[in-house]
Amino acid sequence: MTFATALSFFFAASLMALLPGPDNLYVIAQSLRQGWRIGFMLILGLCSGLVVHTGIVAFGATELVARYHWFYLLINIFGGCYLLYLAYLLFNAGPITQTQQSSDMLRPAQAYRRGVIMNLSNPKVIIFFLSFSQPFINVERGNVSLQYVQLAILMIIATMLVFGTISVFADNLGANLKKSARAQRIFNRVSACILCLLALSLLLKLLIS
Repeated sequence: MTFATALSFFFAASLMALLPGPDNLYVIAQSLRQGWRIGFMLILGLCSGLVVHTGIVAFGATELVARYHWFYLLINIFGGCYLLYLAYLLFNAGPITQTQQSSDMLRPAQAYRRGVIMNLSNPKVIIFFLSFSQPFINVERGNVSLQYVQLAILMIIATMLVFGTISVFADNLGANLKKSARAQRIFNRVSACILCLLALSLLLKLLIS
């Protein structure tokens, strides 16, 4: 892979990571509530799931996902339900002050697990990575699997950098947000409603299809 190809893909992957979605929305919400450290554990979990998805593409297992359509649907249903569960938790989350913490605070291991589950329960990541990376694959250079692995590494690095920056900014804003319990409840419930809409949209598409 040439340096120009790698740089182009990295820039494109960074822009895609900035687009609003359930992953970065949840990272923002938890970073506001508990700081960048919990946000980073979520990001590590999300990227761990991304390793699995991109690995499936790199080693040619996408045919299995396409062949067993019922399995693909099952994972999508689980992903939609899990987003609804996270929306419920966020909607009912208690406020946090500078000196007092809520009883529903996430531990680092919990945050990591949630990140992994969020990513693995979204099989569309496989399809997205396959279609998104295809223009950057050069068959004439040979070893297509290695090229996919290289692109996967670049995508993971881009995701960690963009999401990490978002988490740090959210942590800084969170210091002011913690001064107002009412503002926290409003933010948590608005975020929960957005997650809920994303989940319902996913489940509705499955019913229509």
